[in-house]
Amino acid sequence: MASDGLFEMLTNEEIIGLVVKWMENKKMVKPQKSLIDNLFPSKDKKLPKVLDITDSTSKIQQKQPFRRKSNSNSTEYILEDENVSTHLIRNALSNGGNKEETAMLVSIPSPLSRRYRDDLTVTVVFFGEDGDINDQGILDLNKEATKGGLGKEKPKL
Repeated sequence: MASDGLFEMLTNEEIIGLVVKWMENKKMVKPQKSLIDNLFPSKDKKLPKVLDITDSTSKIQQKQPFRRKSNSNSTEYILEDENVSTHLIRNALSNGGNKEETAMLVSIPSPLSRRYRDDLTVTVVFFGEDGDINDQGILDLNKEATKGGLGKEKPKL
C-alpha cells in the first residue's frame, strides 16, 4: 500500500522490481538467473523485467509516473536499506539511482517540500506461509526490518 506520491514517481513494474531486488538481497527469495548470468555474472544494477498482467481497461486508467529530467536514461536503483518501505521511498526520490538528488529532495523543509515532491507513505506487507509460525503459534517479528522502531525509547517532546 502506498500514497499516490510513490505512483507519481515509479511505475507498478518498477515498484515490484524494487521489492524483488530487496528480497533477493535479504535472501528471502532466490534470484532468477539464466545459465549465462551464472557463468558470466555482471554488476548490472537494472531492475528485473516484470510481466504486467493488468487488463487493458485498468492500464488506460493508470497515470504514467512523473519523471524529472536527468542527464542519463538510467534505470538503476539504490540497495542499502534494511526496510523495504524505506527502500521504495529512497528509490522513488532517486530519479534512477542518484543519491545526491535523493539527499537534496529529503533536505527541503516543510512546507517548501510540497513544491518539489509529494508525500510518500509506503507500507509493504509480506504474507507468510504456515511454516512461518513458531512453536507457540506466534509470528516472529523481523527486528532487522523494523530497525529504529521496536524496543527503542520514544523521543521526549
